[in-house]
Amino acid sequence: MCLGCAVREQMFQPGFTLLEVLVALLILSIGVLGLASLQFTGVKSNREVYYRTQAAILAQDIVGRLQANHQGNYLMAASSGDAIRCQTPTGCSSGERLAIDDLSLWRAAIAARLPSGEGTVCLDSSPNDGDSEVQPACDGTSGISAVKIWWGGDDNTATPYQRLVLPFTP
Repeated sequence: MCLGCAVREQMFQPGFTLLEVLVALLILSIGVLGLASLQFTGVKSNREVYYRTQAAILAQDIVGRLQANHQGNYLMAASSGDAIRCQTPTGCSSGERLAIDDLSLWRAAIAARLPSGEGTVCLDSSPNDGDSEVQPACDGTSGISAVKIWWGGDDNTATPYQRLVLPFTP
């Protein structure tokens, strides 16, 4: 054994270099960015599911009100913008007034629970159309009633709104 060999072995011992540490940090940071992206996507999906669930609950609510009030014409009341505050059938003079009140309260609930939310009840032979409450594309020619609810929940500018349609037979 030579005396200089021991010194050379100590100088070239294996270990981490600065380059290896930087590569490891790069790989770790890419992984953390991927996890952050997954978290963001999950939160966005949960928000969209929450809005769709709220829209389904609100659609079932107005269908239940319609089925409970046989005297009211909800299709005619849908065109009325009047808000009548009668919380019980005896507080209203007719089923028509209760239908107007039901739709007014329903639209207020849509506006409160959904961003830019709006909705309508109409007769429509092709219920899966319409852009908004202003343009619901209800043709009024069919025996199929439809509840249509729109809300702004998508960041995509090609489809600036989400829609839930519930066709039903009264």
